[in-house]
Amino acid sequence: KINFRYHKSSLRHWFIVKGKAEVVLGKKKIIVKENCHIDIPKNVEYKIRNLTGKNLELVEIQTGKHFASGDIVNLADKHFQI
Repeated sequence: KINFRYHKSSLRHWFIVKGKAEVVLGKKKIIVKENCHIDIPKNVEYKIRNLTGKNLELVEIQTGKHFASGDIVNLADKHFQI
């Protein structure tokens, strides 16, 4: 599980290799199954949760100008209950 966060200057593209995940992207809950993908735009709050008892495997592709830890803004979940 990753708590709510967003990236100020980079985008993410996730491809689920094995498993099934629930991705909360902004105010939407999206189920992403094995062999499917999702885009995480910059400045959009997101979190991911594994929906199976097995390890979730994904490939993440990052694009943008800045990839350092300063690009990530972690948020408290209590402010973003869906």
